[in-house]
Amino acid sequence: MLLILSLGGTMPDSSISQRLASLPSLSKPALCELWRQLFKREPPPEIRKDLMLRIVAHRLQEQA
Repeated sequence: MLLILSLGGTMPDSSISQRLASLPSLSKPALCELWRQLFKREPPPEIRKDLMLRIVAHRLQEQA
C-alpha cells in the first residue's frame, strides 16, 4: 500500500511513472481506497475496475 500513502506535493516524473505503472496490479478495494484519498468521496458503487484505473491515473497526473 505504499502507493496510496504519499499523495501531497510535487512528484518527480519517475515517481509518477512508477505509480501509474503499478495501478493495474492494485485490487479493486485498493483502488477504492486510493479513489477516496484522491477525490475525498466514495467511488460510484458499480464502477468497473478498468474505468476506475483510467480516472485514478488521470487524477494522479493532474496532481503531478
